[in-house]
Amino acid sequence: MIQGSVLIDGRKIATYVAGEGDITYVFVHGGPGGRSDERFGDLLSEYGKVFMYDQSGGGRSDPVPDLENLEPGLYIDELGKVLSTIEGKYVLIGYSWGAVPVVGYAASCNDPDLVSTVFLSPFLDGTLWSEDQFRNMEDIDKDKAVLFRKYAEEEYVGPEFLELLKDYFYRYLYMEEPNRIESTKHAHVPVGKICLRLWGKNDAVPIGPLKDHSSLDLLGKIKVPSLWICGGSDSVRPETLRKMAEMAGSDDIVVIPDAGHYSIREIPEEFIKAIVDFVSEKSL
Repeated sequence: MIQGSVLIDGRKIATYVAGEGDITYVFVHGGPGGRSDERFGDLLSEYGKVFMYDQSGGGRSDPVPDLENLEPGLYIDELGKVLSTIEGKYVLIGYSWGAVPVVGYAASCNDPDLVSTVFLSPFLDGTLWSEDQFRNMEDIDKDKAVLFRKYAEEEYVGPEFLELLKDYFYRYLYMEEPNRIESTKHAHVPVGKICLRLWGKNDAVPIGPLKDHSSLDLLGKIKVPSLWICGGSDSVRPETLRKMAEMAGSDDIVVIPDAGHYSIREIPEEFIKAIVDFVSEKSL
């Protein structure tokens, strides 16, 4: 992908562009505090133009201006300003936390160039997300699930909790064995400033401000078609995905059987096919 940048409110926002086409696929990464997945963008660019950017405080972009008072609204506003630099029709793709700015923007805009929205393993509600993690852990081991919930509710992130987190990440991030083993290394207290500020020290269940965040009331305000995708062994459970899709008035749901929350890196082609097929159908 071609690296560049745009200036938003005096901050440099890193951008990545590849491909050509009448419709631009705009990918909003997860986190919070993450960065764009250029490999996914390169693969998607075989089917059209792709635009990615690193949100403030993540990747190659400048830090946020006021970390202490940081709220999700900054990223919703930032997305709108980034989109103003793009010409022509576009699709918004929100992955994990990236669904929050996508819903916030799509529900409030009347942009005729917005063709559709796509939600990949979306985080949209702190309570729903937390309950999914607890139910997922029950599927691993009911006794461990009791401790997992207890530690999360007490906001305890000591070594006992991190050991449970290894079991969790092994099951729900990746599906391929080498990657599953590698994923256990994610079981630590996050160090990124944005993640710590918004999500908190627990890398599975939000214990920061996002614990009480909800974008669910905005779903019915999205005026364009929406596609909902998750893995069969995802942090987002399929029944939760269907519930959110129903709130958005959508029955376009794809559950990829052998996929976890990070499987867009393992089997990106399956996610890309679902996206491209949906956009091709809905943009006719």
